[in-house]
Amino acid sequence: ATLDSDEARSATHVVVLSHITPFMADEDEGSGYFNWRVAPRRAVLAAAERAGVKLWLCGHLHQNTCTLSRGGIELVTTGSCGSNINWTIPPSELAPARQFDFLSVTSDP
Repeated sequence: ATLDSDEARSATHVVVLSHITPFMADEDEGSGYFNWRVAPRRAVLAAAERAGVKLWLCGHLHQNTCTLSRGGIELVTTGSCGSNINWTIPPSELAPARQFDFLSVTSDP
């Protein structure tokens, strides 16, 4: 179902799943490899809020992190089921990066 559907409006719980999180730390953070471009991010977050979404599950980062949208949606980014990546910089700095040298921002397990 889409966020603006009758099913979403009448559902007890509406949960969003996406591979990439809309943002890691701040709704206004810059766009990068680990988050969405700003305009689509704002549009879909607004639709999710209207649909009563309280939980949004994401991946892509291969690390665990949580944040809240201004509208109260909990965004949970989970590591992969195989392994996590040991990032050496926080998700808030990693998210807007457009390019990075993988070896310089990771460490051994």
